[in-house]
Amino acid sequence: MYPGVYPAYIKPYTPQIKHKPVEKVSKDSENPNKPEQNQNLEDSNSSASQAFQSAIDYKAEKFSLGQILTDFRSTLNAIGAPPEIEEEVAGYLQLIERQAKKPNPSQAIIKSNLKSSAVILDDYITQTLNRNSKVVTNWVGAVLMQQIDYSLPLSDIEKTEERLSIEQKPQEITALQQEKLAQIQNKQETNNIQPPTSEHKTASKVDNIKVKNFYTRFEELVDSGSYAKAISEAKKVLNYAQKIDDKNTQAKVYLNVAHIFDEKNNLTQAIKGYNKAAQLAKAGGDKETQAKAHYNMASIYDDVGKIEPALQHYHAALALDGETENIKGQAQTLNSIGNIFTVKNEHKKALNYYKVAFSLAKDQGDKTGQASILSNVAGVFRDLGIDKKALDYYKQAIQLDTEAGNASGCAKSYEQAGNIMLKNGKTDKAKSLYSKSLSLSQQLGDKSWSARMAEKIDH
Repeated sequence: MYPGVYPAYIKPYTPQIKHKPVEKVSKDSENPNKPEQNQNLEDSNSSASQAFQSAIDYKAEKFSLGQILTDFRSTLNAIGAPPEIEEEVAGYLQLIERQAKKPNPSQAIIKSNLKSSAVILDDYITQTLNRNSKVVTNWVGAVLMQQIDYSLPLSDIEKTEERLSIEQKPQEITALQQEKLAQIQNKQETNNIQPPTSEHKTASKVDNIKVKNFYTRFEELVDSGSYAKAISEAKKVLNYAQKIDDKNTQAKVYLNVAHIFDEKNNLTQAIKGYNKAAQLAKAGGDKETQAKAHYNMASIYDDVGKIEPALQHYHAALALDGETENIKGQAQTLNSIGNIFTVKNEHKKALNYYKVAFSLAKDQGDKTGQASILSNVAGVFRDLGIDKKALDYYKQAIQLDTEAGNASGCAKSYEQAGNIMLKNGKTDKAKSLYSKSLSLSQQLGDKSWSARMAEKIDH
């Protein structure tokens, strides 16, 4: 979707694909006047590009996943990435290995984590050379077009573990990015609805039924917007769940209570609740709830402009969604990370994240997710002043949202496209698009949106 521009003297590897031409690098991407301070990295990245070819037999009928991972780690070593980058990429690669150990490995999970790792490495290369790099991303894309054996033989796993124990210190190997958040989590206080402690007892079948019924009642109150009653009911559920040491139910209660505070814009209490939910879910082994808690904390930090904790929590959610095979969740999180870099005017980095997110959403057939991502891509090109391309992406987003029945998404894209038309002096076309947005907002019963569109049309 986006043209690849490679750093100087880094040649992309394109495997031999039957009946398809080999894509060449434009000479315009080469720069003979390279800054001396980047010479070592560029030399190492030339080695990195060659490392892709070192282990894999690209003429074989099927590629071995173990060989691909070996090449990836060779590249990591070749470019001399700092420990924090190595740790982050190692987390994704270990998730891949864990998935490959299963009887029927999920290709979607393995592909998504390979793509995420590639984006991280390309971001590091781009920042260091101050030139856009997609060499790793394009290599992964080319490899994934081939036939791959996604299972990882035990011998390959043992070799990988042995290599890791030699090449890295134990403290540098982390399977999940959320471990980075330990210090943050330890500093945060627990929610103010903490029930009194009591002795635990072994849960019986009757106990489990009771706590499930209590929780169902609590969840219904939350869903209906009866927040005061829900908070009162939450204390009862927590008290009973604690008695039988049901950490997963406690985690879900804290998640919902945090959502209530979030809705009321009480962000301090919301963060405390989400953090408590993440801690309990981790103790109970509920990675799905844990991922939701981290994502929601990230969203809050994102909204208030605290970028670093937002990115930390987003990456924690990404890793957890990778373990639970939640591809849709990964796409959503990558989209949100892309939004952060859009706001920071780091447009190339934003587009990299959007590209991976869109690929995952498309693999899942998630048209609403695809539309959201394309709308954000349109926003990047709008900010860059490339209006024609922005309008094209808004058009694609509207088509996908229409097919998915997402009137809200369509209304937003119509308004944004109308703003571009208005900026370019095409008033009639702008008002036509505003009218479509108005019609949809009225169908949704959104009075505030309808009023804004009506005002734009009248002016």
